[in-house]
Amino acid sequence: MKKFFAQTYLWLLLAMLYAPILIIAIFSFTETKVLGNWTGFSTKLYTSLFSGGCSAPSRTPLSLPSSRLPYRHF
Repeated sequence: MKKFFAQTYLWLLLAMLYAPILIIAIFSFTETKVLGNWTGFSTKLYTSLFSGGCSAPSRTPLSLPSSRLPYRHF
């Protein structure tokens, strides 16, 4: 009986740990770019991601115009 409760506790703990990952994976199959807005099942975002057509611009410090880069006085 003790082994049964130990295994049940282990499976409950694992389910609680992996449930958020599973929920995010399920909700990522939507057309909207915000995970909180569910509009139905779609693979549009994954299709654009793997085809190289990502529409989100990358904002890295190296992509700033040269006039906005910090100037260092030596």
